[in-house]
Amino acid sequence: GLWVIEKPIGVLSHPNHMKFNEPSILNAPYNIKTESYSIKNAENGLPESSLHLLHRLDKATSGILLLADSAQTASTIKGLFKTRQIQKTYVAIVHSPPSFAKHKFTWEDQYEFKKGMGKQVAKTEVTVLQHNRDHNLSQLLLEPKTGFTHQLRIQCALHGVPILGDDIHGNFSLNKVLFSRQSSIPPLKNRLYLHAQRINFTLKKGGQANQVDISSSKPDEF
Repeated sequence: GLWVIEKPIGVLSHPNHMKFNEPSILNAPYNIKTESYSIKNAENGLPESSLHLLHRLDKATSGILLLADSAQTASTIKGLFKTRQIQKTYVAIVHSPPSFAKHKFTWEDQYEFKKGMGKQVAKTEVTVLQHNRDHNLSQLLLEPKTGFTHQLRIQCALHGVPILGDDIHGNFSLNKVLFSRQSSIPPLKNRLYLHAQRINFTLKKGGQANQVDISSSKPDEF
């Protein structure tokens, strides 16, 4: 079956062997080769089982994370991710110019997302949902059509609208100013303002096509 976790900020999708003290979504052994957690069921008299991680979210990103409790289901859904048959939607708050208005557009950028791999084309569909002129902040709906590491964070920065709270690709001086303002209503929480809000795809099983559509509410601070 399919498992859905709403990952909070500050939690890893899987343990980092270089940083043992950082929490991950499950307090269980993780096999990096099979990309699965080992779940012990000794107390219930059941054999050990596995939960397969189907994709990842950055530690600083909150939202929907999928796992599967069977290797077959995991293989099927990972195949859908690989062939880009899964639609993912994120909501973000970005630093934006005063002229930023509500509209839709598509970003296509060439960028070296992984050192030594050369430049690759990243594509994201963008919808501007709201714009706050007082703080020059906008709320965006981001639908990545490719899946590179830090893609959304990098593309937002490349287009001059860095994500609020991004401590790698963001505008550090603006982050510091906004998070220190006492007059912000509501007060701004010090976090990366990127949330995995929705995942939808078609899962074929037993000759039937089942539509899977999972959504998560935006955090209060958004």
